[in-house]
Amino acid sequence: MKKIFATFAFATLLASSARANSRLPETNQLVSAPDDPSTLLLRTTFGYLFTHDAGKNWDWLCESAIPEQGQQDPAVALLAGGVVVSAQVVEGLAVSPDRGCSWSFASKMPAIDVARSPDGATAIALTSVYAFTDGGTIFNTTQMLETTDAGKNWAPLSGAIDPTLVIDTIDLAPSNPARMYVTGHVYQVPNGTMLVSSDGGQSWVSRSIPFVAGEASAYIAAVDPNNPDLVYARTLGTTSKTAEQFSRLLVTKDAGQTWNEAWNGDKLLGFALSADGSRVYVGTALAGLLAANASDLVFTQKSPLQIQCLATVGATLYACGNEGNSGWVLASTTDEGATFMPLLKLETIRGPLACAAGTSGAECVNEWPALADQLGIDAGTSPAPDAGGPSAGCGCESSSPTPLDLVVLGALIALGLTLRSRLFRAAR
Repeated sequence: MKKIFATFAFATLLASSARANSRLPETNQLVSAPDDPSTLLLRTTFGYLFTHDAGKNWDWLCESAIPEQGQQDPAVALLAGGVVVSAQVVEGLAVSPDRGCSWSFASKMPAIDVARSPDGATAIALTSVYAFTDGGTIFNTTQMLETTDAGKNWAPLSGAIDPTLVIDTIDLAPSNPARMYVTGHVYQVPNGTMLVSSDGGQSWVSRSIPFVAGEASAYIAAVDPNNPDLVYARTLGTTSKTAEQFSRLLVTKDAGQTWNEAWNGDKLLGFALSADGSRVYVGTALAGLLAANASDLVFTQKSPLQIQCLATVGATLYACGNEGNSGWVLASTTDEGATFMPLLKLETIRGPLACAAGTSGAECVNEWPALADQLGIDAGTSPAPDAGGPSAGCGCESSSPTPLDLVVLGALIALGLTLRSRLFRAAR
């Protein structure tokens, strides 16, 4: 039962980590508000950072204000009107109506991923939890939740998702709101799966994603903004000899019927498309920033700097970086990385997000001195958020397993693999 104990140790390590979770401070996902491109949310390993002036000033929301546990790195989305959605794999689908200050749950089922429409009113979240094991096959209960009013109300969609899939990602086609994509994998099966819906999630067609040796998961990187059949997917694998992680970028132009490899290399941490879909950007720690035309997907290096996430907002490309390598943790570029404009160094975070008394976000002021000390910020002199301004926006193996062993293993795999996948997600 070595595998069971190893999986248990892995899941326990992640779930029991303190909120000051002993990880080095890093940034790893950036999302923008659909109704205000100057409003950005930057996910970090120590909470969320918000800016309402396109990166000039950043305010911190502590992890204890967000209903999450351990090293989740939950998928996040900004909806219209300042609504924040956080897909928590332990607690559920968390929603904040006031830019992160207060939170409630739209679902207590473990949330895997969330994707929104371009207008920010419609979003789809996926929840999934281990159900049972039968004949060595692990089954999960998976459900989709939809909001059409920017997070105020959520309702389940009736379409059924293959219960044998461990779900990895969901995405929507910007040019066709009825087209949805879900990726997942069956435990110990050497190929991934992409589910395709053309009727808003009421029915699904299953398509295979071909894996190479060592690959275990595939994640939707993006759907082309104009062609709903054109999908980019990132894989994650581990080499058997060196145990190093690697990725491939796969592309389908026929909604998953056929796939082509466009790039391969070290762990792919960043992916973005230009606003019109004509340019494709990938980023890794070793390869740096690379770009290609979508028409030929011949990538060239644009910058050797380590990349931890990528996102485009209009004509601007944003990149998360390693401050020790680049001198910043977030920067923007309008010339594809020939030059970067630093937007954030950890020491320039100006303080906790201004939240109304009684909200969970208001308690972050008590944790700020400790974080400021860790990041090298003088907490006594750091500028406060503008009173009443946008940043105040809250307002208010060896032996055969027994049946019981398989049940335990199934539950832990469902949790452990999902938590591990969070460390690989990048902004869409």
